[in-house]
Amino acid sequence: MSVKYDGGPAFPTDDGSHNEMLVRSAGMTLRDWFAGQALMMMSAQTNAHLLAGEDTRTCAAWAYEVADMMLAERDK
Repeated sequence: MSVKYDGGPAFPTDDGSHNEMLVRSAGMTLRDWFAGQALMMMSAQTNAHLLAGEDTRTCAAWAYEVADMMLAERDK
């Protein structure tokens, strides 16, 4: 199985020591951050009662599709 490109850490930290372990454990990936932002946009554009009725898999798939497009555009 191939590894999905995730953009690396969304919020890397560096204490000046260039400790690679610190950066690798920085938390969510940029892809996850972009997907979360896409979901926020979707919920802001949609009435809450409509969003609650959506299939959650469909919403999540859409958010990650947007995140993948954002990563591709960012890397141009």
